[in-house]
Amino acid sequence: MHRIFIKGKMRLQSAMEYLLTYGWAILVVSVVLGALFSLGVFNPNTFSPRAHAGSCQVYRPFGPGTSVDINLQGVCTDELPLFVAHFNGNSGYVSVPSSPSLSPASFAINAWIRWDGARYSSSSAEDWAAIISKGYYDSGTYAVLLHRAAGATDTTVNLYINDQLADSWVNSVLDTNWHMLTVTYDGSTASIYLDGANESHSGFILMQASPPQQVAPGPYPLAIGSQAYGSSYFWGGEISNVQLYNATMDPETINSLYSEGIGGVPILLQNLVGWWPLNGDTMDYSGNGNTGAASNLLYTSSWTSGYSG
Repeated sequence: MHRIFIKGKMRLQSAMEYLLTYGWAILVVSVVLGALFSLGVFNPNTFSPRAHAGSCQVYRPFGPGTSVDINLQGVCTDELPLFVAHFNGNSGYVSVPSSPSLSPASFAINAWIRWDGARYSSSSAEDWAAIISKGYYDSGTYAVLLHRAAGATDTTVNLYINDQLADSWVNSVLDTNWHMLTVTYDGSTASIYLDGANESHSGFILMQASPPQQVAPGPYPLAIGSQAYGSSYFWGGEISNVQLYNATMDPETINSLYSEGIGGVPILLQNLVGWWPLNGDTMDYSGNGNTGAASNLLYTSSWTSGYSG
């Protein structure tokens, strides 16, 4: 009986030693795997083909501003971009010189965005972050801004036309994943779409301005990631594939764009005013020459976390 007890004790001791020896190794491996997963290493998008800047662009045989015989040229296969633009939330932005073509009376703006969820305003009262604007929300031509009120956890996306909340207000929780944001305005009615869905028909708040606001050309540059030309309301996070049209979009077109994913090419080529993929540069690939200049902007190839397209 004594020998049996000793053997049992020795086995228990061996088991404890085994757990102590290999338990830490298993724990370390688990932590490493968890970290790699959180970084998107196991995301299939990480290994998908990547498109380089300029691999697809619009060709206008009769020059910028023309719409005769225009077409897409290059490798336009809707591949994921190699890079996206990262905005630091306090000084990064893209400025595009002012042009009458950038202030169409009716328009559609389409962009892929990932907000980092941080607060950047100097005051803790509220946050404002501009996705794209031509001037300021209270004195410019148009501005699409994210807003989070003091103490709030939800966010809103607003479209302002000539210092007025034009028509739409999305009251929703915008998380820190990638989303396609589309804003359309026909001169009297605006709609905001998130991931192809019209927010005004999804239990969100739709506000209508009266009377309708008309877009004024204005002297301001177009800015991506801030108001005006890097003056305030800086965006924190990533932006990719910004498209500006001089016509509105219907739901079918918006859903087609969303189906293409973050690397999707413009659809309404006849109405395309500017196309900034932000895939490593600020070139305008619409063929209209509306190339921007970057300030304190970074480009990252490690962007696929939070993207499910």
